[in-house]
Amino acid sequence: VPTMGPAAAPAAGPARQHVISEGDNLWKLSRAYGLSVQRILAENGGLDPMRLRVGAVLQLPVGVASMAAR
Repeated sequence: VPTMGPAAAPAAGPARQHVISEGDNLWKLSRAYGLSVQRILAENGGLDPMRLRVGAVLQLPVGVASMAAR
């Protein structure tokens, strides 16, 4: 009988990465990549949106718009 592990990943397609920079927040990233904050959180289980760390790597679904230049 198949069972799911305790930390099953979301059933999403391939992801691209975004490295958190100074001043980044989930709202800003959601606007830049055309995603909802909830989608970013779902793709990055355990992410605390109030404690993003510079240098941390977020997984974002493939096929989203490129982030605008800062």
